[in-house]
Amino acid sequence: MSSMARFTLDGREASAPEGELLVHAAARHGVFIPTLCHDDKLDPYGGCRMCVVGVEGSPRPLPACATRVTEGMVVSTNSSVPAYRKTLTEMLLAEHLDPNPGGRPNELTDLADEVDAEAPFVLPDAKRENYEDRNRLMGYTPDACILCNRCVRYTQEVMQCSALSLEGRGPHARIVPTWERSWLDTECELCGGCLSVCPTGAIFCADFESGSIPTQAVYFPEYQRTQSSTYVSVDSTVAHKGTKSLKVTPGGNFSSMLGVTTGTATFWTRVYLRMDVDTSTVSGHDTFVLATDGNGDPNAGQHVRIGEHSCQLEINRKSDDKEILSNAVNGVSNYQCSGGITPVKNTWYCLEVFYDGPRSEVRVFVDGTESSALHVTDWGPYTYGMFKFGFENYGGTTRNLWYDDVAIATTRIGCQ
Repeated sequence: MSSMARFTLDGREASAPEGELLVHAAARHGVFIPTLCHDDKLDPYGGCRMCVVGVEGSPRPLPACATRVTEGMVVSTNSSVPAYRKTLTEMLLAEHLDPNPGGRPNELTDLADEVDAEAPFVLPDAKRENYEDRNRLMGYTPDACILCNRCVRYTQEVMQCSALSLEGRGPHARIVPTWERSWLDTECELCGGCLSVCPTGAIFCADFESGSIPTQAVYFPEYQRTQSSTYVSVDSTVAHKGTKSLKVTPGGNFSSMLGVTTGTATFWTRVYLRMDVDTSTVSGHDTFVLATDGNGDPNAGQHVRIGEHSCQLEINRKSDDKEILSNAVNGVSNYQCSGGITPVKNTWYCLEVFYDGPRSEVRVFVDGTESSALHVTDWGPYTYGMFKFGFENYGGTTRNLWYDDVAIATTRIGCQ
C-alpha cells in the first residue's frame, strides 16, 4: 500500500498516495486541471501541455498528467499558468480548421470557451491532406485533429496492435491506419476504442454528413434494391448532432433495411433512432434493428430483432416468432400497452444492442440504461454475420423513421 504524501495545492494543505498523478490528486481536492492528451486508460504522456502547473523548485511548468505527487511538493495552478494555458489553446486553434466536425463533441473548443481563447490567426499551411477509406463506418477528419495521439496510444497500449500510426512532420502530420491502408486491412477490430478517446471528434463513426449512404450499408431486400431511394434517403432537415440523417419511409407490410457485415458473431451496435409518431399509439409488430446469420434477405437465416409490439419496445426471434416485451416479468409478457419502454415522437433515442451469438446472449440499452426484461441468455448459439437497421413493417402503423451515428464495434461505444 502506498504511503500518504503531504503537499501544498494552491496554498492549501493536501494529501495523496505518494506517486499518484497530480491531475488525479488535484481533482480529488476539488481543483480541476484541464487535459487534452490525457486519458485514464492510457499511460502518462504529457504531450499537449495543457495541464501544466507550477511546482516550486522546477525551472518550468510541469504537466500534471505526467507528474506524480511527492512529499512536501508545492503546487500552484493559478499563478502564471492560466495565461500559459490560454496561449497553448490559441496555438492549437491556429491550425484547427474544423472546430465542428459534424456536430461531434470537441474538448478543445470547450476549453477555448472556458479560458476565453480565440485563434489569433490561421496558419497558412494548416490544411492537412484528407484520405478516403473503403471502411465507410469510420472516418477521420484531419483538420479537426490536434495530434494528441490518444487514438494511436489506445491501439498500442490497450488493444496491443498497430492499427493506427502518426504519419508526416510539421503541418503535414496526421493520423492514418498503419501504412495508409484501410482500417479493414490493418489489425483494427472495429472496437471503437480510438473513437471513444478522441477529444475533438476527429475520428468518428458513420453518419450521413457526406450526403450519401455509406457504401458498406447494402439495401435489403435485394429485389427492391433498384428502388431503394424510394424508401431510404439522406435527410438534411433532421439530424442527431450534425446536419443530416438517414430517413426511412417504408411502404405497407414491407422490409426496408440496410445491412452491414460485422466480421464477428459477437459485437456491440449503437444507433440513434427517431420517429414521427408516439410508440404508445402504434399497432402491429415492427423491427428497428436486427442481427442475422443469413445473407441479408428478410427471409433467409435466423433474425434476432429489436422493434415494437403492443405500443412498446420488444425483442423478437424470427424462427419461432418468440417475443419478449419490455414490460415482461421473468420473461413473460402481458401484451398490455403500459409499463414498458415507449419512445415518443420527434425525440432522438440512443439504442444500443449487444449481440453474443456463440453464447446465446442479447442485451438492449436505451439512452444508456439497460432493459432487464429484454436481456436474453438462451437465444442461440448463432453465427451472426450481419447487422441491419431500418424498418420492417408487419401490419404496423405507418410512420417515418430517422437513423444517425450508426456504429458497430467489439466493445461498447456508448451514447454521445
